[in-house]
Amino acid sequence: MDRDDVLQLIVAQLQEYDHASIAQVVATATGLSDYSLDPSPRLAELLALGKRVEDGEYMLASDAAAAIANATVAMPIADQPLESLRPAAAVAIKGEPGLDSVPGSDDAPLYGKHLVFPEEPRPEGAGSVPFPKYSPGFAGKHSGPLTSAVYSWDGKFVATSAFDATIRVMDVDVLLDTATGRHRARGSEYAQRGAVPGEYEDGPVFKSLVETGGVVHDLSFHPSNMILASCSEDHQIRLYDVAKTASRKSFRYVSDSYPVYSIAFHPGGQFILAGTAHAALRMYDIQTFKCFLASPGSSDDNVGGVGNAITSVRIAADGRLAATASADGAVRLWDATSGKCTATWKAAHNGQRVTSLAWSKSGAYVLTGGTDGTVRLWEASSGRTRKAYYGASRGHTLVPRSGPATTLAPGPQACFSWDEQHIIATDEKDRVVAWDAITGNTVEHFDGVSPQVPTVRVAAGHTSPSILAFGDDGRFCSWGLDRDAS
Repeated sequence: MDRDDVLQLIVAQLQEYDHASIAQVVATATGLSDYSLDPSPRLAELLALGKRVEDGEYMLASDAAAAIANATVAMPIADQPLESLRPAAAVAIKGEPGLDSVPGSDDAPLYGKHLVFPEEPRPEGAGSVPFPKYSPGFAGKHSGPLTSAVYSWDGKFVATSAFDATIRVMDVDVLLDTATGRHRARGSEYAQRGAVPGEYEDGPVFKSLVETGGVVHDLSFHPSNMILASCSEDHQIRLYDVAKTASRKSFRYVSDSYPVYSIAFHPGGQFILAGTAHAALRMYDIQTFKCFLASPGSSDDNVGGVGNAITSVRIAADGRLAATASADGAVRLWDATSGKCTATWKAAHNGQRVTSLAWSKSGAYVLTGGTDGTVRLWEASSGRTRKAYYGASRGHTLVPRSGPATTLAPGPQACFSWDEQHIIATDEKDRVVAWDAITGNTVEHFDGVSPQVPTVRVAAGHTSPSILAFGDDGRFCSWGLDRDAS
C-alpha cells in the first residue's frame, strides 16, 4: 500500500468521524491530489483486522505481510487428515456448561435418493417425471420478509429467520402431519414435543429464538448436535442450544470485522464457514473461534475488493468442496482442506447476481438461482452448466441489506426436491414451480401461500417430502406428502 492509499484512508476515516474540515486540511497539507470526501470506515476495519491478527485470533501463514496487504491468506489446516473433516458421529461443543450432554442425531439418515444423470437420454416418449401432489398444511407468519430457511442435516427440523430479527425452529414431522391430516389424531402429543406456550401450541414450532443483532442474514444447523448458528448485520455469528427448552438466547458468539451474510457448518462439525462483506472466505474453529482465511489461488484473478462480498456459502456433504456466491455475480469453488479457490464461474447468471446455492447429495452438482430468470445446475468437476431451468422469478424489491452494495437483499431461492428428481423454485408469476431435474421441463406450479400473496422464496427438505413457501409479507405455508405413499 503506497503513501497516497494510506492518506486516502485517513481522509475518508476523518470524514466518517464527521471531521470534514480536518480531512480537508490533511488532504491539502499532504498534497493529496486525488481523494474522496465520501466517508468510509475502511481504515478502522483494517486496524481492527490487524489487531486480531496480532492477538492471534487470525491464523496467518508465513507470508503474513503480503497476505494482510491482499486481505487473503492460505488456510493452515492442510496438515490435518481429510478424514477429520468428513461427516462424523456426535461431536460435542465443549467449554459451556451442559453442552456435552446435548443429544446427537448421528443415527438419522443423511443421504437417500440422489440425482444421477443417465448416460443415455431417456427413451423418446418417456417424458418427464410427474411432480407428486403436495397438500397444504401449517401456515404461520414472521413480521417481516424471510431472510433464510434451512433444514437440519437429519431433516427433522427446519429453521426460518426474517427481517423482524426472529428465528423459529419447527418440527418437520409435525409440518408433514398437518399437511396429511394426521395432526387431528395426534394433536395431544405436540405439547410434549416442544411447542412454545402461547405460540402455535398445537403446531410445529419447536422453539422461538430472540436475535439481538438486528436482521438475521443466514442460519445453519450443526451436523450432529442440536446447535443452530445465525449470522447478522452486527458482524456476529451466534450459537443457540435448541435442545434447551428454557433458553431463547445464544450461548456463545464471535465477532468478525465485517457484516456476516452467510454461514455453513462443515460436515465434520468442528468448523463453520462464513461469507462476509469482505472477499476472503472465513472458516472458524467452533471450539476456539480461531479464524482461518482462504486464499483465492491462481484460478481467480478477480478476488480482493470489497465489491466481491460473499453473499452465500454452502459446503458439499462430504466436506471436500465449498461453493460461494459473490456480489460480483461469480460462483467460486474452494478446496475445504487447503483453503484454495479451485474454480471461478464468472457471470454465472449472465452477469446478474446469484441469490442461492445448493449442493446435490452426491456433491457432483451445484444448483444456483439468480435474478436473470433462470436456475442452473452446474457440474462441479468441470464447471459446465449441465441443465438450465427457465421461467424462474427474477426477484422482488425488498428492503436492502446494508453493506458495500444494495444487491445484498434476499432474492429467489432454488433447491432440490427431497429425492432430487425435481428442482423447486418460484416462477415469474410468483408461484412455486417444479422442473424435471433431467429434462428441464416444467412439470408443476401452484400458489405457495395464497392466490393473493406472491410467493417469493421456497425451501425443501432433503430427507422427507416437505416444502415451505414464503410470501413477500412474512407469511409462510408448509406443504407435504403422506410419507407412507412417498
